[in-house]
Amino acid sequence: MTGESPAVRWLVVVIRLPANPSRHRVGVWRELRRVGAIPLGGLTQIASAFGQVQTSLSWFVNTYSTLANWKASVDRLLTFHRALEDTAAEQAQHPALDVQRDGEPTPPRLR
Repeated sequence: MTGESPAVRWLVVVIRLPANPSRHRVGVWRELRRVGAIPLGGLTQIASAFGQVQTSLSWFVNTYSTLANWKASVDRLLTFHRALEDTAAEQAQHPALDVQRDGEPTPPRLR
């Protein structure tokens, strides 16, 4: 597979029917709808909506690496914070350890 999307084929049919009797117009339109025809107005609305969806999804695709980097940074900070808490808890169990956090007074050293 080359990574290319398959070609989309469209068939545009322009039909001009007499206004009267209307049953001919209605019959042709019903048959066209049965085989999957889309009126031009509906096709225009679909194309516009598709453009908006594509723009919205492309934002996510373009921003994904930034979001992944942010999450990795948050995970590293949380791991660091847990390590500080674990160290403080271990210091409380073993007072001979000299662990100091920034901004805290230096505890007296054991001799």
